[in-house]
Amino acid sequence: MLASRRYHARMLEARLEQQFIDSADCKYQIAPLLVPPLSAAVEAILAAVTSGGKVWSVGAGPTAALATYVSHLLLAGFERERPGLAAQALHSGDGDDATTLLRRLNIWASAEDVLLVLSVASAETSLVPLIDAAQDLGMTVVALVGGDGGEVLNSLLDTDVVISIEHARLGRVLELQHMALHALCDGLDAQLLGEEIEE
Repeated sequence: MLASRRYHARMLEARLEQQFIDSADCKYQIAPLLVPPLSAAVEAILAAVTSGGKVWSVGAGPTAALATYVSHLLLAGFERERPGLAAQALHSGDGDDATTLLRRLNIWASAEDVLLVLSVASAETSLVPLIDAAQDLGMTVVALVGGDGGEVLNSLLDTDVVISIEHARLGRVLELQHMALHALCDGLDAQLLGEEIEE
């Protein structure tokens, strides 16, 4: 019985370790594909915030928390001290529904703003009206999409920025989205503050 438990413990540990190996391998393979659209996203957001515009972030389901997180990073800073950037997360809290979020975007957003959309294939349909509204206002949409992109990808224009993570596993997609947001914030800081000098 003890030997069996030890064997199962080793199997469990190997499985847990494999998660880290698979994640690192996935990041290494997909980085060259994500860098060009991430660079375009940095430029779009930089143009917005330096011309008096704002960054509206929105997600659905598992990406809603990421939308709030990236808004916080833009406001408070990532890894370097800098003035806060105008950013606002759109989320269904305090009784707000999709109609309220759409109304808020239509009232407060302008053509100088950017809508940052975070989506995975299982939670996308509710984001499409917000994308349509942003496009009607003349905003640039930056979409960080997982899986096949679904309805979110179909609603984007040629002038929008698409950062697509085509992976079948939700965990990998969310990890890569998280990493992509960190890279985006670091790229913005480098553009705004210059390259950080290592001491």
